[in-house]
Amino acid sequence: MSQFAFIHGKNFELSLAELSALTGKGPEEINPEFSVFDVFEAKSMMDRLGGTLKIAQVLSILETDASQDVVGRAIEKHFPELMRGVMGKLLVFGVSFYGGKGDRFFVEKKIKELGKAEGMKVSAAHTKGNFLTHTDIIQKKVLRDGFEILVCMGRRHLYIAKTLVVHNPFEFRKRDLKKPVQRSIYAIPPRLARIMINLSGARRGDILMDPFCGVGTIVSEATLIGMRIIGIDMKDNCIGDTRKNLQWLEKEYKITIPDMENVIRKEDARWLSSHFKENSIDAIVTEPYMGPPMKRRPDRIRAMQILDDLKQLYEHSLREMLIVLKPGRRICMVSPAFIIKKKFYGLPMPDMAGRHGGRVINVLGNSGLNSRPPLRDFEERHNTIREINVIEKMA
Repeated sequence: MSQFAFIHGKNFELSLAELSALTGKGPEEINPEFSVFDVFEAKSMMDRLGGTLKIAQVLSILETDASQDVVGRAIEKHFPELMRGVMGKLLVFGVSFYGGKGDRFFVEKKIKELGKAEGMKVSAAHTKGNFLTHTDIIQKKVLRDGFEILVCMGRRHLYIAKTLVVHNPFEFRKRDLKKPVQRSIYAIPPRLARIMINLSGARRGDILMDPFCGVGTIVSEATLIGMRIIGIDMKDNCIGDTRKNLQWLEKEYKITIPDMENVIRKEDARWLSSHFKENSIDAIVTEPYMGPPMKRRPDRIRAMQILDDLKQLYEHSLREMLIVLKPGRRICMVSPAFIIKKKFYGLPMPDMAGRHGGRVINVLGNSGLNSRPPLRDFEERHNTIREINVIEKMA
């Protein structure tokens, strides 16, 4: 088993929760910018993840206050491993620091000396900040013509790591912006859909349902992971839009989605148990109706009115989801919330789940963070906040 550094996306709690759910472990080291996990193999995980920007294999674990000489010796010791796979006489390399500022000039100078000693022409890929972004790595062809070395400064240790793979934002952007039917105000981003699927614990070959499929973002991402999908919605236009987007997905990724007329169909999420067998679904991932679009943040009275109007839809739908879900399996469900004077107002999802045989779980419980459900995905510009609830059906 090896240690790997995972560079978080913009919402580090979501990134960490996804990694904890997927690996079934807590991190060895945690920082808002990165975490370190003990896993057998990590490179292939990037195809599955939505909230990780880079995955790097840890080469050396040093003391947090390691001197430049110690860091230099570690780089020299592992230089053959860093060079593995580099072809030709041109070396393009990158240096990134996470968890704190470091002396990039010193590390770059050391690598240039080592490369030139091997008879290579050496070029460093530069950036303005402490690190190269995943987009920088792709555009500058760093992993094609060389390597990136990470210096991750944690609370417990300092890690020297080699980047194995980076997140490709262009694929997510294509699925977000190039699909034939889009709803920019309402639709969940593919990145978040992928994170939620992983939080649900769904596995390849599982039956994953989205009872509010909209334009089909969640079922599209689940299909690409290798799951069997069921998408339902009570609106005819949503069923048609989801089918159009899945047909585009089939052509774009050269896959086949069997029996689309039956797996994407019109039903009401409040009556799922009338149409699906009890204990028949492996995972449910969904974002129900979140209320009217808000041009500005509502005051407390308006916020509570919106939540009160939505409460029955969420409770009835959750009750039905828990009936058709298999015992011990999970629902990952978005619910709306509002922030007013630095206080969050949302739906009482733990109470709703508890009344119908489910429990909200803390996916970050083994992370060492002092964090409690729900997870949240929002920015300052958002007027309605997504609260992400992971609910387990009790046996």
